[in-house]
Amino acid sequence: MADEEQTTTTPETPAPPQGLGGQIRGTFDTLPAAQQAVIGLVAVAILVGFGTLIFNQAVGESMRAVARGLLPEDQQVAVTALETEAIPYELAEGGTILVPSSKIHEATIALAVGSSGTGKLVGFEIFDQSELGRSSFAEKVNYHRALEGEMSRTIQHMKSVDRARVHLVIPERRLFEEDEAEPSASVVVTLAPSASLARRQVEAIRTLVASGVERLSAQRVSVVDQSGTMLAALEDGDWHADESLEHQSKFERNLERRVVRLLETVVGVGKVRAQVAADLDFSTVVETQEKYDPESQVIRSEREKLESSASQDKVAAGVPGAGSNLPDNFGGANQAAGGGSNAERSDHIKNYEIDKSTLRRETPHARVDRLSVAVVVDSGLGADALAPAVVDQMKSLVTKAVGLNTTRGDEVEVVAMPFANEALAANVVAPTGLDALLDPQMRTLVGLGAIALTLLVLVVAFLRRSRRLARQRRESDERERALFEARLQEIAPSANELEAIHHEIDQLREVAVSNSGEDIRRTAIVIRRWIRDLTPGEAA
Repeated sequence: MADEEQTTTTPETPAPPQGLGGQIRGTFDTLPAAQQAVIGLVAVAILVGFGTLIFNQAVGESMRAVARGLLPEDQQVAVTALETEAIPYELAEGGTILVPSSKIHEATIALAVGSSGTGKLVGFEIFDQSELGRSSFAEKVNYHRALEGEMSRTIQHMKSVDRARVHLVIPERRLFEEDEAEPSASVVVTLAPSASLARRQVEAIRTLVASGVERLSAQRVSVVDQSGTMLAALEDGDWHADESLEHQSKFERNLERRVVRLLETVVGVGKVRAQVAADLDFSTVVETQEKYDPESQVIRSEREKLESSASQDKVAAGVPGAGSNLPDNFGGANQAAGGGSNAERSDHIKNYEIDKSTLRRETPHARVDRLSVAVVVDSGLGADALAPAVVDQMKSLVTKAVGLNTTRGDEVEVVAMPFANEALAANVVAPTGLDALLDPQMRTLVGLGAIALTLLVLVVAFLRRSRRLARQRRESDERERALFEARLQEIAPSANELEAIHHEIDQLREVAVSNSGEDIRRTAIVIRRWIRDLTPGEAA
């Protein structure tokens, strides 16, 4: 009967999940929704990490470039050095050698040791070891090689240049100057990836090479890149024209920004467009003027000369004939004395020093010959249009801002009209139906909306499932608790029965105590029997 009552009082509980997977699932279902979400995210991260690790192991270790742009002979030396150190490698395009990421440092050291003295540029260290009996021609060739190598090394230090090679042509000196040939040079540069050389950098390379060779001018140096593009040809001196165009463009942009900043403070940002056309003269003009001031004069020197002379004339007389014309009146002819004359001459010279001033003026390299400025200001239509007086004021501001000179023909024009973007925005018709679906922007928005909706549905479904599981757990706990209380009430005695039982136990205890005091021997026998009954082994 006791066994039947014990079987009846056991509460009914759901069977525990069978197996390890079932236990884990049951434990997961008992957790709150927040903890379930965190555990799910951690599990996803672990799976992604393991997947990436497995993918990397399947594909292989990542490779890194240990050298780029090697020539075939340099590649051969580098491969030999890597094979000596048992470092795996791969050859790629463009003279690139790839090695595993874990071996990158060992490969760099191996290449540095194995390729020393091979495939490198030769400089003046070639003369460190002199050979006995070397001819003068060999010395000249080595000097030529050393000069080319040193220049190549210097050019390779430029940021955009990966490698460089210089070739020099230095003719021998001739006895007569008219028989001498001019030296020349060519430079081949290998640019770094996504790099380019500006015009000034190309001219710097030409000047550098020309400065290192006697009698070589920069116009005799040509520069070519690795793709065969001629960066600078022989006798190419038009780079000054490029500088002039660049200077003109900067000058125009500066004036445009000045006009836009000035008018944007009046009409607002983004509502002004300006265009400036400048005619610049880059010729150098030297002007010399000499001025004389006749009012400011002083006597520098003065000379005065006075001359006087006297003379007496003789009159012929006597018998005409040869005798009267003989000297000393030979022939008996008498001559009568004539009248005399006196003459005076004076000469007075004064030299004056006149004030003279000499002015030498050299015009700057760039001179503005003419300016043309066009300005468009955003304006509404009808009543919203800018008043002509306002436009005239803007024109006056622009004239003062750019420094226009009407005497040299400068012009400025300011026009107020609505910009095209706002006019189109007011009249544009939104696409509908199939046209709206075919619009690329609309397709992008639809795709983003679909992705967002899918994510929202997944989140809502996850939350609903979590709430449903939590509600089921609460209902199960409540049912188990109610069933346990009902079973407990069925097997529990009432309060009166408990009092009667306690009273009977107390009476039996008093009887036992009194009997044990009266007959100790009998009490010992009873206790021994109880002990034997409680130990089935001894009883057997």
